[in-house]
Amino acid sequence: MAECKDCIHFCVCDRYTAPNESYPEVGGCKLFKSAADVIELPQSGIGDLSDGYHTFNELYHHRAILFSVICNLMPDKAWKSKLHDTGDMYDGMFIVGIETPQGQATYHYDIDPYWDIFKVKELEKAPKWDGHTPQDAIERISTLAADVVPMGAYKQILWERDQAMKQLEEYGIPFGGEVNVIKDRWINLEERKPIKSGSYLITTKNGAVCTAHWYEGSEKFSSPAGKNAEYWMPMPEPPTKEETRDGT
Repeated sequence: MAECKDCIHFCVCDRYTAPNESYPEVGGCKLFKSAADVIELPQSGIGDLSDGYHTFNELYHHRAILFSVICNLMPDKAWKSKLHDTGDMYDGMFIVGIETPQGQATYHYDIDPYWDIFKVKELEKAPKWDGHTPQDAIERISTLAADVVPMGAYKQILWERDQAMKQLEEYGIPFGGEVNVIKDRWINLEERKPIKSGSYLITTKNGAVCTAHWYEGSEKFSSPAGKNAEYWMPMPEPPTKEETRDGT
């Protein structure tokens, strides 16, 4: 489409022509006055043209923010520059790109307000354009999904998760499954109750030490003594054959 600047129309022809009543052929392409062939633009410009859901300005802004997130996640692969590799640039704009396994993916944005949201290295000149199209760019960006969380970082995340689970287990806090309670330590029944059904060591309010059974979801231990329980702990593990043989 070409903008007919005098009448603020967008025409179906890719070639600009001055508006007139005859709508002549221009370079073999005829402009028509029908509503299907001429789109009325808002007086404020094409940026405010809407499809009924979003304006061009909104979509441009969304694309800038989303691409900045991708670039900022992988700053080692991304760059920005106020000059093309040929030394020129559109007025008030810059180019930002990211290197993918299939090659470059680049976009142009207004310096104000988008320059500072891209936290990537600044180059004096952009790398030489490899000829990619807008379709190439979006296809190449999609190949970066596997690199958003590098394998080394992913393994670190798994290790930290496992350490957190061990710590939570130590303190008797569930973490995505059935985790029991603090081991080898008396626990105040009013502060924390057992999670699993089973037998536990308890102390009663009169100082007696005995075993009692706990049913998941209960408020008290089931035995008569258990109804007066004040502290509890998991039953100790039975001795191993080696420990029995050594007498320990």
